[in-house]
Amino acid sequence: MPNSNVVVREARKDDTENIVLFFGKHFTESAEVFRKILGTKWCEDAPNMGFVLEDNGEIVGVYAGIYSWRLADGKRKLFLNLAAWAVDKMYRRHSLKLLTSLVSQDIDVAFTISASGHAGKILIRRGFSVFDTGTHLFPAIGIPFSFPLRKVRLHFSISRIESLVTEQERILIRDHLPYKCIPLALEYKSEICLIILQRRPSKFGRYLAVLYASDWKLFNQSIPVLGPSLLFRLCNPVLGVETRFLHKIPVLGVQLSRKTYSKSESIKPTDIDGLYTEYVPQYSSLQRLRFHQTIARVIIRFPKIATTYLKYLLKKSVTPHQGAPDKR
Repeated sequence: MPNSNVVVREARKDDTENIVLFFGKHFTESAEVFRKILGTKWCEDAPNMGFVLEDNGEIVGVYAGIYSWRLADGKRKLFLNLAAWAVDKMYRRHSLKLLTSLVSQDIDVAFTISASGHAGKILIRRGFSVFDTGTHLFPAIGIPFSFPLRKVRLHFSISRIESLVTEQERILIRDHLPYKCIPLALEYKSEICLIILQRRPSKFGRYLAVLYASDWKLFNQSIPVLGPSLLFRLCNPVLGVETRFLHKIPVLGVQLSRKTYSKSESIKPTDIDGLYTEYVPQYSSLQRLRFHQTIARVIIRFPKIATTYLKYLLKKSVTPHQGAPDKR
């Protein structure tokens, strides 16, 4: 039975295997996924890997955290991604001790993109803000509407991209390359937009998640000309972009619902994107499809996507918009 012997302490590197085994009792993801999440090296001076609950030396609860240094308003800020939270049933009354220990540290923002509905309610009661970060999946193919196609240059070479971007953006690229993220640079006249993509799965098929764009205006203008290059170079023309970053919702597409919870006195929601989160190592093993596999999947899945989208439009036309529901 839970008793006064329960203590909260920082998670250390030598706790990794015990935490992996503990998460295996509570989540469906593989042990390898949690090893990757706990093994991120994005912050050399990270104070810990999160916090654990112990009862007589046995781990009975864990809240894993991922730390990273980011630039916000031109200043270096410490971000904490609340990655995974699980507590044995007999010890649930101690759960908030883990959350309190994490957010009371000297950090600039704590946020999570994977909270369940129940966990989200707890976070709101503990002072977290919530905002809709639903992702819109759509084929990036269309007629250029802002500038001629010939004036836009796309760069996929790492060396060329690094010669165009800032030192801070080079760090973003190097931190995410080990997790099979794909950097891409858009060049239009004297403007440069760094984009970082990662292959992700969904019930509608695989897509390229846009984790980061340094210039969302230029990115939005360039969407219609991205498709052919993405199809032939990456074998996938389908992008997944958070709707809050889209200036105009594409006609053909489907919506994936998600909410982000954050707590900070200095970081705005727009400063939080898809980089440095647990999803990056989680989906790093997703393999690239070959060209013929991509075409086959598009043919097979298009009727389902079209039907789902028509249902979405019909529902939207008869129901006032209430924001994307949290289906997690």
